[in-house]
Amino acid sequence: PVFQHPYMIKLLPTHISLSYPSVTTLSSSITQNITDDFTISASKSLSPHLVSSFSDLTVTVDFPSSGIQLFLARGCPYITISVSKALSLTFSCNSEIKSISCTDNSTKGKIELEDGQCWIVYSSSELLLQKQENDKSKMVSESFVGIIRVAVMPNNSAESEEMLDQFKSCYATK
Repeated sequence: PVFQHPYMIKLLPTHISLSYPSVTTLSSSITQNITDDFTISASKSLSPHLVSSFSDLTVTVDFPSSGIQLFLARGCPYITISVSKALSLTFSCNSEIKSISCTDNSTKGKIELEDGQCWIVYSSSELLLQKQENDKSKMVSESFVGIIRVAVMPNNSAESEEMLDQFKSCYATK
């Protein structure tokens, strides 16, 4: 696992798992509860992966067989994924999906979950997110090439969403 504040990220051969840890504070300890809140898988294997670049604040992870690059920056509210080969993607959530709302051009999807979490998926080109009928915690997309940015909205407020919208296209690479 990689802890790239504010997320915990697990890179597995079948998927990338994002956790937005909840914090429990007691007088004797502080505990982070980690679950696979948001998972991204592709129609091709994500194995093997390799770290192609890193610095004190950023890391780039390549998945050569699938054409995916993952850009992570400490403290950044977004997880940035570059998809250079056409892939269909599956997004899974830890909780049942309450609603999905997309912009007219399908470059922003807001996913509200039954457990109260809210995630936003931005894309550089059309990304149609459709909830699967047989699994109410999964969404699938058609074939996609481009940039995807995923962010959790900790307080699900309009102000948080506006701020995420404002900086959705700014990201660090290598």
